[in-house]
Amino acid sequence: MANICTKSKTPPEANELILRFEQGDSNAASTLGYNYLFGTDGFPKNTSLAKEWLEKAVKMNNLDAAVTLGWMYSKGIGVEKDTSKAFELYNLGADGGQREGLFNLGNYFMNGIYVQKDYEMARDILLKLQTLDRRMPSTI
Repeated sequence: MANICTKSKTPPEANELILRFEQGDSNAASTLGYNYLFGTDGFPKNTSLAKEWLEKAVKMNNLDAAVTLGWMYSKGIGVEKDTSKAFELYNLGADGGQREGLFNLGNYFMNGIYVQKDYEMARDILLKLQTLDRRMPSTI
């Protein structure tokens, strides 16, 4: 009888990450979500699985996952576009000091995305970001 080999679409690295998630590691869930979202590290691109894993990580208060999921909602990638949900997730990240969350939230206020334009609020948010990353220009 012939030996028929089938190629699994789930990379072996996923099993280790799933085990870490089951042990309470929110970063593992966030990494799974990111890898499925962008098809990196040998993972197939799968926005449905990306959303599922990112949501699990957000429930565990993972700020990076919140901002990545917010990006999905802001662009309508794998989900229905929802700037309200994106704003909520960016705000969650920003409240925790997550850099991209702060940047995206500042951008929303600067450009009036979902909220009324508020340059002062945008400036305050971006100044918080500047204190986290001294490499940003000080001309905000």
